[in-house]
Amino acid sequence: MKLNNKGFTLIEILAAVTILSVLTVLSFVAFTKYGAWTKKKAYDTMARSASTAAEQYVMDFPAAVVPEDEATTHESYEKGIKLKTLVDRGYLNNVNDPNNKGNDCSGKVVIGYSDADKELNSRALDRYTYIVYICCYTYQARYTYKVDYEETIDETKPATSDERYSKVLKQKDEVTTDKELVICE
Repeated sequence: MKLNNKGFTLIEILAAVTILSVLTVLSFVAFTKYGAWTKKKAYDTMARSASTAAEQYVMDFPAAVVPEDEATTHESYEKGIKLKTLVDRGYLNNVNDPNNKGNDCSGKVVIGYSDADKELNSRALDRYTYIVYICCYTYQARYTYKVDYEETIDETKPATSDERYSKVLKQKDEVTTDKELVICE
């Protein structure tokens, strides 16, 4: 009498189930980390959009700008531009919380200008610091964007031409999630 050896043994089945379990756990962990990363990027994008909207807002309402050394103080936060104001006036789209789609985030944008070289260089106001406070249900952060427009000279243009001078944008970004530094209403 011959035995039929076409089936799997118990050891082979256990090995396959173990391998599938490990792969499932690893893919779940990777997916969870990717989900958290995309939500963090959504907050980063929201803050960047808020700083750009505030930059446009200040062109229409220049009184919203404060000196750079005062921009990080609690007093300046009161002078900041509310995200809701930017949304209501059409400078910014809605600021929905990526973690909780039913809620909107609040916060402000404080714009500080550098006046250190005002007497030496009339274009010193080209250096701005945008401090964006994002206050959501599960996430609070302070983003600092330093924007510096550096003047460059195009040697190919005539020396008397205003077109000879152009500005190049240099940016430095910093994100702080320290609860001590983040101001939320």
